[in-house]
Amino acid sequence: MKKICFVIACLVSGVASAQTVNLNCYTEHKGLSPDTRTQYTVSVEFLEDGAILNVDGKLTFLTQQYDAPVAFYSMNPWYNLQIGNRDYSTKYALGVPSNEPFALYLSCDEIN
Repeated sequence: MKKICFVIACLVSGVASAQTVNLNCYTEHKGLSPDTRTQYTVSVEFLEDGAILNVDGKLTFLTQQYDAPVAFYSMNPWYNLQIGNRDYSTKYALGVPSNEPFALYLSCDEIN
């Protein structure tokens, strides 16, 4: 059983390492100032142990947070990519830097 779980984890990791996902990320939170309401076209290239986030042509390396490729982060600048987290209404959610006193997460839809 352990061998099967290891093989499945390797396959998921291998698929994620060769994948690039294009996203349209947006927020319409009514409590935000007009300067904070935003929309980004984002691409994420998944690597073996992290991801490269491209937001408006600016590349940021994200570290994989867990053993499974479901959460990635960067501390400087702060970004947090969540995949399949049930706390968000979309499959992808992107935490972005902001001037707000709380973490700003954008909902992201995959672009084909």
